[in-house]
Amino acid sequence: MQLRHTLTICLLILTIASLAISLAAYIPGLWLCDLASQLRLAWLWALLPISTILGIIKAKKSFAISLLAMLIDGLPVAQLYLPALPIAGAPSRVLTLLNYNTEFQHNIRHDLLGRLIADRKPDVVAMVEINDDWFRSALHFLQEFKYHNFEPAGAGMAFFSKYPITAYQVRSFGRSHHPRIFITLDVDGQAVDMVLAHPTTPRSQECFDERNAEILEMAKEIASLKNPRILVGDLNCGPWSHALNPLRDAGLRDSQQGFGPQASWPARTGRVMPGMPIPPLIPIDHVFVDGRFRVKSRVAGPAINSDHLPVTVVLEL
Repeated sequence: MQLRHTLTICLLILTIASLAISLAAYIPGLWLCDLASQLRLAWLWALLPISTILGIIKAKKSFAISLLAMLIDGLPVAQLYLPALPIAGAPSRVLTLLNYNTEFQHNIRHDLLGRLIADRKPDVVAMVEINDDWFRSALHFLQEFKYHNFEPAGAGMAFFSKYPITAYQVRSFGRSHHPRIFITLDVDGQAVDMVLAHPTTPRSQECFDERNAEILEMAKEIASLKNPRILVGDLNCGPWSHALNPLRDAGLRDSQQGFGPQASWPARTGRVMPGMPIPPLIPIDHVFVDGRFRVKSRVAGPAINSDHLPVTVVLEL
């Protein structure tokens, strides 16, 4: 009986803490609350065994609190499984896009990306955290991609396309001068505007504010574009963050909508212990599209030695 009582008290403390974190994740504008929103999937996975044990030992009040915490935390997650609004008309073009953060600082397995591209056959490859060595290697296995640009500023960005690039502009933001690339593609006669971005990692309240300001600036810029629009990159922001609301206000929607959350970070084997894989917990590698696109499929993975999973999205225009 004493053991059961001690176990119930410990689990109740964990449950109340999880409930407080789940509620805090709804508060906008605060760095720590935003971090809590990034980890909704992790909280759910933690609450599941806690609720199961509380149910088995018949700790009714604690069990009810754990279910409430799961409900509060799980509602935003469940919303991503709701189907996107249907689009009228038959698709005229299909565009396959691959989004990848190479983590070049710890990853030299260029060959794994080459195999993935040969398998997925994308039309466009967008890469962030890419250096000269990665770019030169990528040119060898991306020979079909006749149109490409490399921006070494910041952590590095590169863009490879089978379709002609008719406009290209690099803009920077903030004290760290984070670059973002604006590209217009000619997709079989249809102009498509794309933005490749990699905002500041929110390591502190100051960096959090800078990331949010950059996303807000991008949203304003994207809202002014007239062609079908795509935003791609590692946004250092989970889908439940209030910081992404300006993108939705600009007419973009998350390509995860209808597919459920697809966590992409962290995913690197051996970072904590040799040979031990780390499951991805946060969907921070994004593809946002406007209402002129239908998302036919979206896949995160497989792990190819970076701490980010590649994201492949098939779009119908």
